[in-house]
Amino acid sequence: MKQKKRCLGQRLVHFSQWTRKPYATFCSIGKVIKICVLVDTLTVVATQAKCESLIDTAQVSSHIDIDEVIVATDRTPVTFTQMVLQPTVITTRQLDAAPQQSLTDFLEYIPSLDIRQRSTNDVQADLSIRGGSTDQNAIIINKINFSDPQTGHNNFALPIDLGNTQKIEIVSGAQSRILGTNALNGAVCFSTPSDTVNSATARLTVGDYGLYKISAATNLTFNRLSNFAAVAKSHSDGYTDNTDFDIQTVYYRGIYKAKNISLNAQFGLTDKKFGSNGFYTLSYPTQYEENMLTIGSIGIETGQRVKIAANVYGRRLRDYYVLVRDNPNIYQNHHLTDVLGANLALETSSRIGRTTLNAEYRNERISSNRLGNIDTSRSRRARTSDSIRYDHFYERGYLTVALNNKYTANKFSMSVGAAILQHKDIEIYPGIDLSYAVGNNLRLYAAANRSFRLPTFTDLFYNDPKHKQNPDLKAEKATTYEFGLRAKKSIFEMSGNIYFRHGKNIIDWARTSSIELYEAQNITELNTFGQEVQIIARPAEIAKSKWLTVNSVECGYSHIDVSKTASGYESLYAMDQLKHKFTAAINLQSADRLKVDIRAVYQKRNGNYDLANADGTVETHPYNGFWTFDAGASYKIKWLLVFAEATNIGNSKYFDFSGLQLPGRWVKGGVKISIEELR
Repeated sequence: MKQKKRCLGQRLVHFSQWTRKPYATFCSIGKVIKICVLVDTLTVVATQAKCESLIDTAQVSSHIDIDEVIVATDRTPVTFTQMVLQPTVITTRQLDAAPQQSLTDFLEYIPSLDIRQRSTNDVQADLSIRGGSTDQNAIIINKINFSDPQTGHNNFALPIDLGNTQKIEIVSGAQSRILGTNALNGAVCFSTPSDTVNSATARLTVGDYGLYKISAATNLTFNRLSNFAAVAKSHSDGYTDNTDFDIQTVYYRGIYKAKNISLNAQFGLTDKKFGSNGFYTLSYPTQYEENMLTIGSIGIETGQRVKIAANVYGRRLRDYYVLVRDNPNIYQNHHLTDVLGANLALETSSRIGRTTLNAEYRNERISSNRLGNIDTSRSRRARTSDSIRYDHFYERGYLTVALNNKYTANKFSMSVGAAILQHKDIEIYPGIDLSYAVGNNLRLYAAANRSFRLPTFTDLFYNDPKHKQNPDLKAEKATTYEFGLRAKKSIFEMSGNIYFRHGKNIIDWARTSSIELYEAQNITELNTFGQEVQIIARPAEIAKSKWLTVNSVECGYSHIDVSKTASGYESLYAMDQLKHKFTAAINLQSADRLKVDIRAVYQKRNGNYDLANADGTVETHPYNGFWTFDAGASYKIKWLLVFAEATNIGNSKYFDFSGLQLPGRWVKGGVKISIEELR
């Protein structure tokens, strides 16, 4: 191992080969890799670029053990993160081994996440982090916040799927000062491939209920320009009446790298049509919906002593909904939601640490036949209908500025800063994260942060015979306190935490009596107390067999209690959090060709759900605890992979929402063709 050279007063470590572990990606490059070490976390970031950037003020050790690579959650121009509290990282290897074929099904197995599905296979799902609502989380793709301001129900109308996702990072806790608006309880960050190795893949999946999915993706590099493109189409006749779906996606990402500058662009398109069997009311089981999403962004990163990054981005969603599929004239919604944004990030390093300044302006607007303020002078025909007109409009713009500093000294790290939101008023949201290493295998951390979330357009303006609008809603606020630990010894990793969140002005649909309409209201206070623990063992790191190798064994548990200080009203959503969740998984491998992944999850939700009877009456039942089991297997021969999977093997009967029983056993299988080094 060579060492000489200095970088901002630190020794720069050059690796000419890898020992102890077979990091095949680095070995195959055939070039010298320069590693910048962040010893204050359990993370090391590797890059081929020159290391004039920013190295922590700690000595570089002679032995370096790489476990995770954290990049996607960072809003700054370099790959380092301001967060002492490291996210949960799902790598390509874990995604490839999963028995699920959809993002939402896969995310069910993250202990801190509550994925409430109205229909599986990426049709529609609500994401909750640590007992919050589906609107209190940010959805980020390659560092860009593409969250939906209309409603969190549409956040997973994404132009990417599990097959073309390179990495997923789950950031739990109050993250507004790092990740901006909507990250009241955290964020889910997706990274798409940015490989420089030319390759192509094609996948065909077929299964029960008339399911088929066809997808293809390619990486192509021309000199300094790398390109990733993917297309996919999936279809099912439905597991019960009016649960059919048809989904098409197109995605492209390009990166151009030159000396001290990088240009990037991405574009995505989703066209989703699906039967909404009782999705929003049990009285009308033949509902129907269409989502047509377009996203795009372009950005630049440059600078040496001061790193600079700038991005402009846009998001457009056409949301079409009918109450009775065969008779749209009874009731229908047409919404056109547009988001335009720009952000600028600066980062520099000094004796006080690594300092970042982020500024983002975001404009959100909606044209609708129901949501917004009526303005007949601007009325125009909705593109999704010849008879419906957009005559309701609403627009808002807001600026977020965040200043954060991360200081590291020996085994201690501190990240402190604040975000300033300028909307109707100016609000300040400060926070601090502390971390201390106890020996070589244990790290303790503590944090206190404030966060915020603006009301969605649905919160502000939704009206129907059972609900009424409230355009005077205030922004939600929360203060979260957290203490936890991360430990690693040999093949074992363990993390655990306890947290308390005090929510103020939390938005929920509520009423004081059964004869009143539900109205979106700022509940006075909502207190959430939770614990999480996760244990991972990787026996394959010390013992492998050509007959049977246990790659990994994982288990996790989360528990949440929610209480409200205000009383005297009936709440629709705030008190039906996932109280208990237990997950377990084992990944096996034989002869480097056969892989098997088995997973189990137990869920017990707080609250009650309604179930419609054959005579039209509705009964209320408490949510019961239930187990689901999934399994998948794959066999690889050179460029051909044959796979099979079964979800909900035990045919469990369960509900995530009132009256919407999710599918029982669903068997799928298919083939994947992979070709590398195209010429």
